[in-house]
Amino acid sequence: MMTGMSLGKSFESVLDAAKLGADWAWAVLYGEIAGPVMGFFRSRGLADPEEAAGDVFFELARGLADFEGTEESFRTFVFAIAYRRLLVENRFSTRRSRTLLADRVLDRLQADVDVIGVVSAPDIPREVVRAFSMLTPEQRDVLSLRIVAGLSVEQVGEVLNRGVKKVKSLQRRGMARVRAQISQVDEGFSYES
Repeated sequence: MMTGMSLGKSFESVLDAAKLGADWAWAVLYGEIAGPVMGFFRSRGLADPEEAAGDVFFELARGLADFEGTEESFRTFVFAIAYRRLLVENRFSTRRSRTLLADRVLDRLQADVDVIGVVSAPDIPREVVRAFSMLTPEQRDVLSLRIVAGLSVEQVGEVLNRGVKKVKSLQRRGMARVRAQISQVDEGFSYES
């Protein structure tokens, strides 16, 4: 489960070194956030998540000198860039955006546990993909940023420029809709021994 970056006390020195152009510092930052960024793009159905992540790092390199803040605010900063990249991609794409949701995340949804984790399973059941694709675009944004990117409700609000209440409402409605779709699939499935 992803709970955010884990540089702790070394974050500030790594950030300062990256601002000065130290390759080792960029490698550390890349190692901490590239996976979650690519996972976010995969969850939103981008054809080339690696290329999109590269674009995010390009923008990050351009804006890093002006960044000041904590490790948590850095993560929010990175996913704000990623979200803007997603909007650009969707604007120029004719593909329908698909969102992937892993079984273990659905288990947590059913248990009403706070959902933050990494979604990486390539063979997700069609029913889950179909249920998740029935969400509104705002619900998909919120659930992708919460589940895949591992952002807090407050961070998602910053990325989407929404209030915490609105993010919680979108998350609650989206999860209820996914649960309903999964329940319909379960009711129509017969288990044979």
